[in-house]
Amino acid sequence: MILLLLFLLFCWGEPVKASSPEGLAFRAHRLIVDEQKQTVVAEGEVLIKYKNQYIKANRVTYFKDQNKVIAEGNVQFDESHGHTLFADRAEIDNQLKKGYIQQIKVLLSDYP
Repeated sequence: MILLLLFLLFCWGEPVKASSPEGLAFRAHRLIVDEQKQTVVAEGEVLIKYKNQYIKANRVTYFKDQNKVIAEGNVQFDESHGHTLFADRAEIDNQLKKGYIQQIKVLLSDYP
């Protein structure tokens, strides 16, 4: 239910920004809500922050009925330990805990 907040927002043509008490914040140029398909699509320099994790992508789609998120195009995950993951596409659960990533590259931090 991390991205459930997206269903409550409207798109003005300018970058959409929002945050929630659960620690979710996001920004995107465009937001498309399809209540019939139970999807929310964020497009254009998408940035999602959840707790200490960040996801950046060209497009992020949230499938409410499946509790999954698909990030596509220049996907970047920044973890709290300082590691950064790069990918073409990622499919993860709505808690950002499990899923799979295609064409992954990893930049490890100088973590002691």
